[in-house]
Amino acid sequence: MPPSAFCFADVTELRDDSVIPEWSQRQLRSVTGLEAATGGDWIVSGLESMPDTIRTPLAKPVERLLLRHFDLPVVESAGSAILIQRKSGADFVGSIDKLNNIQERMMQWARPGGCRLLITGVWPTEDGRVATKGHTFDRTFDSLLKKLAWWEVRGGHVDWLTSDSEIDEYLRNMMDMVSTIMDTPIRYTSNLEPFVHRPPVQGLLHVSPDWLITGSAFPMGWGVKKRQAVYDSLVADKLEPTLNNALARVLIGKVKIKGIGPKLRDSLREWVGSDGESLVSMVHTKQRMERKNYDRETET
Repeated sequence: MPPSAFCFADVTELRDDSVIPEWSQRQLRSVTGLEAATGGDWIVSGLESMPDTIRTPLAKPVERLLLRHFDLPVVESAGSAILIQRKSGADFVGSIDKLNNIQERMMQWARPGGCRLLITGVWPTEDGRVATKGHTFDRTFDSLLKKLAWWEVRGGHVDWLTSDSEIDEYLRNMMDMVSTIMDTPIRYTSNLEPFVHRPPVQGLLHVSPDWLITGSAFPMGWGVKKRQAVYDSLVADKLEPTLNNALARVLIGKVKIKGIGPKLRDSLREWVGSDGESLVSMVHTKQRMERKNYDRETET
C-alpha cells in the first residue's frame, strides 16, 4: 500500500551528520530552499508532489502547489500539511528573540495548529536557568517560557524533545497524524477534534451552509454573498452545486451572476491555474449532457 503521508526537509536538515535515519526515498525528500520559502525546516503532507528546488520569489505554479499542501481535505488535492521549524540547543536560545518573525513567515502558509516549533536539547537547571548540552546560559527558564507562550497565543504549537535522537519518532508521529486527517472523512480543527463532516469530493451540497464549506475553497476576495450567488445560479439551472460546476459556471462567463465581474473571474482563473481550461471544457460538456437528460425526463 502506498504511503498516505510524506515528509519534505530543507536540504540543511539532511546533512551527513543528520540524526534522521535513512527512510524510504519516496517518503522523505530533501528540498533546496524550503526554509527560505516557508520559514519551516520540515513539511509533513498528504501530497507527494514537491519540487526538488524552491526559488524565491516563488513562481505562481509553485505558490499554488504549496498552498494546496496546507489546505484541509475539504477540497480535492489538499495535503493537510504540518509546517515545522526545528531549533536545537544553543541555536534555539540564540533564536528566541527572532521567533516572532519566524512564525509570521510560517503562518502565511500553515493553518492554526499546523505551525509547529520543535525544540530539542534545552532544559532548566536547578536554579532555574536555561541549559543545553555543555553550556548554561544567563537567562531564566521562565523568561523563555513566556516567549514561547506567544507562539501558541498566535495559533502555533510548541513541541519539546529531550534530544535530537527523538526527531525520527516525532516525524513519524506527525506523518501518522496527517494520514489520519487524510484518510478519515472529517474536517479537523487545530487540536484534531472533529469540526464538521466532510462530504465526498464533488458530492452534492443540498443546503447553503454546506456550500459555504465548499465555497471556502475559492481564493481571497470571494465573500459569502458572492459564493451564495454562484450557488443560487447553479440551483436555478438545476445543476448540482459542486465545486467543479461552480468553477466552470464562473470561468465560462456566459451566465451573468450578480456581483461577479471580470476582476473576480480573473482571480479565480489564476487560482485554478493551467488546468482551468481543461476543467471548464470537461464540466461544460457534462453540464450540457445533464441538461439534455433533464429535458428528456420532463418531456416524458
